[in-house]
Amino acid sequence: NEEIENNINEAKHHIELQGGVFDLDKIKSNLKKLKEESEDESLWNNPQKAKEILKKISILEKKIESIDLINKEFEDLKELYLLASKELDKKMLEDIYGLSKK
Repeated sequence: NEEIENNINEAKHHIELQGGVFDLDKIKSNLKKLKEESEDESLWNNPQKAKEILKKISILEKKIESIDLINKEFEDLKELYLLASKELDKKMLEDIYGLSKK
């Protein structure tokens, strides 16, 4: 039980340490600025710059999706652990332990 909980807490700590990579607020802020830039009609006079901005927007949107998925999976794993530990389901705890090692 304690080892699984430590693995879950360690995983959360690693996610939090990623700062720049997983700084969702900063990514969303950058995305908002880029979208505002893309709405400027004069941007389309420079197709190369427009293409670069659209590419950056796409990359940031994919990052946000990935971060959301990681956070959801983490929360699901944590919830499974809590359920299993309350019911003392040894098999489920072993399965969660295996998932927490990924």
